[in-house]
Amino acid sequence: MASNITTINRDIADGESFSHKGSVELNGNIGKGAVIDIKDGGIHVKGAVADNASITAKGGSGMSGISVSGGSVVIRGSISGVTIVNGRVISGGGATQDSGLSGIIIEKTTGSGVTLETDGAIELKANAGDSLRAKADGSITLSDTGAKLKANSGGSLEAGNIGPNSKVSSGGSLHIEELGHQSGANAGGSVHIEKIGNDCNVNAGGSAHVERIGRDSSLNAGGSAKVSVAHTEATISAGGSKKVSRTSAKDGDFELSTSFQAVASQAAAEGISTMKPIVLKKPDEPAADGDDKPGKPKLRFNL
Repeated sequence: MASNITTINRDIADGESFSHKGSVELNGNIGKGAVIDIKDGGIHVKGAVADNASITAKGGSGMSGISVSGGSVVIRGSISGVTIVNGRVISGGGATQDSGLSGIIIEKTTGSGVTLETDGAIELKANAGDSLRAKADGSITLSDTGAKLKANSGGSLEAGNIGPNSKVSSGGSLHIEELGHQSGANAGGSVHIEKIGNDCNVNAGGSAHVERIGRDSSLNAGGSAKVSVAHTEATISAGGSKKVSRTSAKDGDFELSTSFQAVASQAAAEGISTMKPIVLKKPDEPAADGDDKPGKPKLRFNL
């Protein structure tokens, strides 16, 4: 581990306010309602993040997923995946080992109501619950998320299944497995979505490639648009060529996966239970309503 990355081997407690200057590797969990503020660095969370936690990480040394067209550009610090048009073209190598971290990385599940903000990139390697707020000047990479996601990336955005009533936007390309019903997605670049639910609105500055688009949804591409199966009540427009391989009026042809419905409860179980005490009922304690037998020892998980 590089000398300018601080390793912390503990949990951040429920409601704790933690601030640090420089990059942090946290070998623990972040508790419910905790507030994390990282200056001049990023944070790599090896554990889970519980409900309503807030993480801010700004001023990291690395940059990734940046694309600039026109004008003069000056970049200081390590860079990765940078392309500059109408000027010097830079093919960035990875950040050096001693350059610290940039952005937010979470290895395990993220609970509901969590807020993430960084001038670097965000990467969630496991599922997240409802009402996640993610804002990054760089790229955003998500697994499955619950409902009411709000994600805004200056670079590319990639996600698995996104729950209903969500809003996502990216300055670059957008790649989503499933976009839940009544959601919106906007991209400055190209869009690739496997399934778009009902009552959705998707806009692409570049080309759009969609496998299935549901009832009363709209797709608008600045470039070409290619759709494998579209509901007869879906609307598709393109600045370039448009191809719809097949249309269908059957709602059953556009059913979404149910995997994200369990995301919030899974995230809560994994993200919170590790930081709550397990209370063993005393043998002589009177039975509560619903107990099988008076005085029977029973495990209670304080979730």
